[in-house]
Amino acid sequence: MRSPSSFNHHLGRRKILGSIALVMFMSSVVVGILGLVVLLAQILFQGLEWLSPELIFNFPSRHPEQAGLKAAIFGTVWLMGLTAAFTVPGGGGAATMRLSGSGLRARWGMRRSAGSINYTTGR
Repeated sequence: MRSPSSFNHHLGRRKILGSIALVMFMSSVVVGILGLVVLLAQILFQGLEWLSPELIFNFPSRHPEQAGLKAAIFGTVWLMGLTAAFTVPGGGGAATMRLSGSGLRARWGMRRSAGSINYTTGR
């Protein structure tokens, strides 16, 4: 096993390498975000003339000038609403059971398994 002094031996070099890595990673993230902004702006400027209320409020059609996205938009909103209606109560119930689980085990005299951790006390 290493002693604590051997970990501090190269501390200055590790800090410098960590700073270099941080600059490299942050610059790559900035380049990626700037590229996405440029692409989004290009798409927005080129496609703005094609946007109209008919595109949103018309149903699909085989004639391009009459085609719209109404069915797709309503289907997406319907699916998202149903998903939220089923997952939000279930998630709340799961969180409530997780938080009250330690109290239930103590009341019923059950022991925790070796792999479980009580996050409130750290034991």
